[in-house]
Amino acid sequence: MLIGGSCGGRYSRPISGITAYENRILQNSEHKYFWQDSKYCIDNGIYLIVNIDTYLTGGRWQPTNEQLRQFVIDTKTRLLSLGANKSNTRFTVDNESNEYCDFEYYMNMVRVVHDALNGDFDLGAGNFHTTNRHWYRLLAEQYINNCYEVFDTHFQDGLNNKYDIDDYCDFLRDFKNTHGFRLAVTEGNNFYNVSVINGHNLLKYQINKADEIGCEQFCYPYVNWMHNGEESDSNMAYCWNWHPVSPYWQDMLSLIASKKPILELDDMKLELLKIGSKGNQVKWLQEILEQEYGFENIGGYDGAFGNLTDKQVREYQQANGLKVDGIIGKDSTFDLIWNAKEYGRDYWWKKLKIYMAFE
Repeated sequence: MLIGGSCGGRYSRPISGITAYENRILQNSEHKYFWQDSKYCIDNGIYLIVNIDTYLTGGRWQPTNEQLRQFVIDTKTRLLSLGANKSNTRFTVDNESNEYCDFEYYMNMVRVVHDALNGDFDLGAGNFHTTNRHWYRLLAEQYINNCYEVFDTHFQDGLNNKYDIDDYCDFLRDFKNTHGFRLAVTEGNNFYNVSVINGHNLLKYQINKADEIGCEQFCYPYVNWMHNGEESDSNMAYCWNWHPVSPYWQDMLSLIASKKPILELDDMKLELLKIGSKGNQVKWLQEILEQEYGFENIGGYDGAFGNLTDKQVREYQQANGLKVDGIIGKDSTFDLIWNAKEYGRDYWWKKLKIYMAFE
């Protein structure tokens, strides 16, 4: 699981050691650091969650469908130019929309944003108040309509102790098991004071429970709080303007590192795979394409990259917003592992390492 900061821009900034960051792009340039912080995440291997946020000082942005669509297209186009891709970046829609609109208004935004992304990036939806379970139920029912890929939730208001956290995780686990969606937390930490051991341990409990139910990311506002003249409670933050203020920051960094998916290559040397390639790495590719993504390989896994494998690779790349060149490099390899659900990421990563050890 990837872990890091949320509420990017107005209240927090990314910092070294985190593995995920929810960064909010606001109207009227109210988040003046959005592009700088997005580039920092992309350049430093921090998974970026771009939140198309409607918040404005004194109100909410309520665009027409065409205004929203064009804003998303402009945002994704610039992100692509910075090196964002489907493997290192995704989008999500708004924050706590239940404060100002009805559910159908929100789902209309989700559908417009998803259409504008056009498969270039995955989309998350949700981000409602934790206590608003009714909206989460409605959102889960919409998953069948293919208008979002990730079910985004909050771990905040109401989660005051381990019992409350357990109850909420059971609620989410049932949804995930029923509908099969991907799950993530975009705002954790129910205002816990992480300068004391009890608050720190409660947040760690949230993170571990989120990992237990299969969340892909866990983001919370108080990783690196930014002095902003509006809110200044540093007790809830591990770092304040890049300076640690909690004695438990190093312990949190250790937890983040321990949860990081094991996808580093270590000393294993992988080749670029294309027509003509042969060996165990190609055999692994053929297996994952069939067993995870349904590309039937009538001739079996022969380890020879021929016309059929080339066709399947190009179809996979096209369907997943990757460069369609028939070549399996770092982006396509990561994507194949990251999206694996049937056997899971860890299975395919370990299998690749074992296959390459015998190459």
